[in-house]
Amino acid sequence: MWLKIFDSILSPILLYGSEVWAPVTYPDHSKWDSSPNESLHLEFCRHLLQLHSSAANNACRAELGRLPLLLTVHKRALKYWVHLNNSSSLLLPHSTEESGAWP
Repeated sequence: MWLKIFDSILSPILLYGSEVWAPVTYPDHSKWDSSPNESLHLEFCRHLLQLHSSAANNACRAELGRLPLLLTVHKRALKYWVHLNNSSSLLLPHSTEESGAWP
């Protein structure tokens, strides 16, 4: 039940707009566990399992069958990029030569 609450209430708040900010903010994936979003996720998992804060991050997630939020962020960013590529012909000219906006 608590994981559903996290996924339905906290996760959307933590990942709001992550399609845009996360690939730029966290290009180094090795430091993702120290990001504020993933730290809260791990703290939530540890609290739920009643583990000490020194417990391994991967063990906490594995015990609950969770994946890092980074995977969700990448999935959302990729879907957004595909959406932009598919809809760009409707919204923006393909090149600056066609639009005449740039010299």
